[in-house]
Amino acid sequence: MNEKLKFDAIEKMTVPMEPNQELQVIERAEKLARELGFDRDSIDEIKLAVIEAVINAIEHGRNAERIVYITFGLSHQPLRMTITISDSGAGFNPDSVREPDIREKINKRERKRGWGLKIMHSLMDDVIINSSPSGTQVTLIKSG
Repeated sequence: MNEKLKFDAIEKMTVPMEPNQELQVIERAEKLARELGFDRDSIDEIKLAVIEAVINAIEHGRNAERIVYITFGLSHQPLRMTITISDSGAGFNPDSVREPDIREKINKRERKRGWGLKIMHSLMDDVIINSSPSGTQVTLIKSG
Protein backbone atom coordinates (compact mmCIF):
# COMPACT_ATOMS: atom_id res chain seq x y z
CA MET A 1 0.00 0.00 0.00
CA ASN A 2 2.05 2.93 -1.30
CA GLU A 3 -0.58 5.64 -1.31
CA LYS A 4 -0.28 8.43 1.24
CA LEU A 5 -2.77 7.57 3.96
CA LYS A 6 -5.09 10.35 5.10
CA PHE A 7 -7.06 10.15 8.31
CA ASP A 8 -10.12 11.81 9.81
CA ALA A 9 -8.61 11.41 13.27
CA ILE A 10 -5.40 10.25 14.91
CA GLU A 11 -5.21 9.03 18.50
CA LYS A 12 -2.10 8.16 20.46
CA MET A 13 -1.42 6.21 23.61
CA THR A 14 1.52 4.69 25.42
CA VAL A 15 1.74 1.60 27.59
CA PRO A 16 4.54 0.41 29.84
CA MET A 17 6.48 -2.69 28.81
CA GLU A 18 4.77 -4.88 31.39
CA PRO A 19 2.66 -8.03 31.14
CA ASN A 20 -0.98 -7.67 30.04
CA GLN A 21 -0.64 -4.10 28.76
CA GLU A 22 -1.90 -5.30 25.38
CA LEU A 23 -5.35 -5.52 27.00
CA GLN A 24 -5.52 -1.72 27.33
CA VAL A 25 -4.56 -1.33 23.69
CA ILE A 26 -7.13 -3.79 22.35
CA GLU A 27 -9.84 -2.22 24.50
CA ARG A 28 -9.13 1.12 22.80
CA ALA A 29 -8.77 -0.48 19.35
CA GLU A 30 -12.12 -2.24 19.73
CA LYS A 31 -13.91 0.96 20.76
CA LEU A 32 -12.44 2.93 17.86
CA ALA A 33 -13.13 0.18 15.31
CA ARG A 34 -16.73 -0.12 16.52
CA GLU A 35 -17.22 3.66 16.28
CA LEU A 36 -15.82 3.62 12.73
CA GLY A 37 -18.32 0.93 11.72
CA PHE A 38 -16.22 -2.22 11.35
CA ASP A 39 -18.13 -5.50 11.63
CA ARG A 40 -17.59 -7.92 14.53
CA ASP A 41 -15.29 -10.26 12.55
CA SER A 42 -13.05 -7.39 11.44
CA ILE A 43 -12.90 -6.04 14.99
CA ASP A 44 -11.84 -9.46 16.28
CA GLU A 45 -9.15 -9.68 13.60
CA ILE A 46 -7.86 -6.21 14.51
CA LYS A 47 -7.77 -7.13 18.19
CA LEU A 48 -5.83 -10.36 17.63
CA ALA A 49 -3.28 -8.68 15.35
CA VAL A 50 -2.82 -5.83 17.85
CA ILE A 51 -2.30 -8.32 20.69
CA GLU A 52 0.49 -10.00 18.73
CA ALA A 53 2.18 -6.72 17.79
CA VAL A 54 2.04 -5.24 21.30
CA ILE A 55 3.28 -8.44 22.95
CA ASN A 56 6.18 -8.56 20.46
CA ALA A 57 7.07 -4.94 21.29
CA ILE A 58 6.91 -5.65 25.02
CA GLU A 59 9.00 -8.83 24.78
CA HIS A 60 11.54 -7.82 22.13
CA GLY A 61 11.67 -4.03 22.23
CA ARG A 62 13.97 -3.87 25.21
CA ASN A 63 14.90 -0.27 25.82
CA ALA A 64 15.69 2.02 28.73
CA GLU A 65 12.39 3.90 28.73
CA ARG A 66 10.29 0.68 28.83
CA ILE A 67 7.41 2.23 26.83
CA VAL A 68 5.47 1.09 23.76
CA TYR A 69 3.93 3.82 21.59
CA ILE A 70 0.63 3.22 19.80
CA THR A 71 -0.93 5.43 17.13
CA PHE A 72 -4.41 4.84 15.70
CA GLY A 73 -5.20 6.39 12.32
CA LEU A 74 -8.95 6.48 11.63
CA SER A 75 -10.72 7.05 8.32
CA HIS A 76 -14.46 6.90 7.54
CA GLN A 77 -14.21 7.24 3.74
CA PRO A 78 -12.74 4.88 2.84
CA LEU A 79 -13.31 2.87 6.01
CA ARG A 80 -9.82 2.18 7.30
CA MET A 81 -8.00 1.78 10.58
CA THR A 82 -4.25 1.89 10.89
CA ILE A 83 -2.53 0.93 14.12
CA THR A 84 1.17 1.62 14.53
CA ILE A 85 3.04 -0.02 17.40
CA SER A 86 6.53 1.39 18.04
CA ASP A 87 9.36 0.70 20.43
CA SER A 88 12.91 1.99 20.67
CA GLY A 89 14.60 -1.37 21.11
CA ALA A 90 17.44 -2.89 19.12
CA GLY A 91 15.33 -3.80 16.08
CA PHE A 92 15.42 -6.92 13.91
CA ASN A 93 15.52 -7.94 10.27
CA PRO A 94 11.95 -8.95 9.30
CA ASP A 95 13.28 -10.82 6.24
CA SER A 96 15.27 -13.13 8.52
CA VAL A 97 12.19 -14.36 10.42
CA ARG A 98 11.53 -17.93 9.37
CA GLU A 99 7.89 -18.86 8.80
CA PRO A 100 6.88 -21.35 11.50
CA ASP A 101 6.21 -24.95 10.54
CA ILE A 102 3.48 -26.55 12.65
CA ARG A 103 4.95 -30.05 12.14
CA GLU A 104 8.27 -28.94 13.62
CA LYS A 105 6.55 -27.30 16.55
CA ILE A 106 4.41 -30.35 17.34
CA ASN A 107 6.99 -33.09 16.81
CA LYS A 108 9.88 -31.45 18.62
CA ARG A 109 10.32 -29.94 22.00
CA GLU A 110 10.93 -26.65 20.27
CA ARG A 111 9.13 -23.68 21.76
CA LYS A 112 5.62 -23.35 20.41
CA ARG A 113 5.90 -19.63 19.83
CA GLY A 114 6.94 -17.60 16.80
CA TRP A 115 3.55 -17.21 15.10
CA GLY A 116 3.00 -13.48 15.70
CA LEU A 117 4.08 -12.09 12.32
CA LYS A 118 2.24 -14.82 10.41
CA ILE A 119 -0.93 -14.15 12.41
CA MET A 120 -0.70 -10.40 11.81
CA HIS A 121 -0.21 -10.87 8.05
CA SER A 122 -3.12 -13.31 7.82
CA LEU A 123 -5.58 -11.04 9.68
CA MET A 124 -4.80 -7.58 8.33
CA ASP A 125 -5.00 -6.12 4.83
CA ASP A 126 -1.43 -4.91 5.11
CA VAL A 127 1.41 -5.12 7.62
CA ILE A 128 4.38 -2.80 7.26
CA ILE A 129 7.47 -3.38 9.39
CA ASN A 130 10.23 -0.81 9.68
CA SER A 131 13.05 -1.82 11.97
CA SER A 132 16.50 -0.48 12.71
CA PRO A 133 18.97 -0.52 15.59
CA SER A 134 17.02 2.39 17.10
CA GLY A 135 13.66 0.61 17.18
CA THR A 136 10.83 -1.16 15.40
CA GLN A 137 7.58 0.17 14.01
CA VAL A 138 4.83 -2.26 13.00
CA THR A 139 1.91 -0.76 11.10
CA LEU A 140 -1.30 -2.80 10.83
CA ILE A 141 -3.87 -1.72 8.24
CA LYS A 142 -7.48 -2.89 8.08
CA SER A 143 -9.99 -1.64 5.52
CA GLY A 144 -13.73 -2.18 5.54
